[in-house]
Amino acid sequence: MISRYCEIVAGEVRSVRTFEALNATGLKSIEQIEPGVEDALAIMHAAREQVAPVAWALFTDKATWDAWLFTTGDEGAVIDKGELLTAFTEWGRCVLLGSGGEQWNRRPH
Repeated sequence: MISRYCEIVAGEVRSVRTFEALNATGLKSIEQIEPGVEDALAIMHAAREQVAPVAWALFTDKATWDAWLFTTGDEGAVIDKGELLTAFTEWGRCVLLGSGGEQWNRRPH
């Protein structure tokens, strides 16, 4: 599992932190966190307390993250990463949450 969260302001990454940094807020240890909405919401709440409200959160495993990050189209062509993420969500490879009430609840494989 990749256990990081990023603060992004105006499209620029301002900080990268580990989930362990959230322990001061009462978050479970990384070994106890399970894939699913309950723990995902707890992480979002902890991040809001330490940094800022979370616009979107992606919870996935490293294999899915690498596939999403490094997949390209034929002959290196650019692909729509939003469509790819939607497909991964539909295939049950990630959980994607939005603070505006949007939620795609899928358990990672």
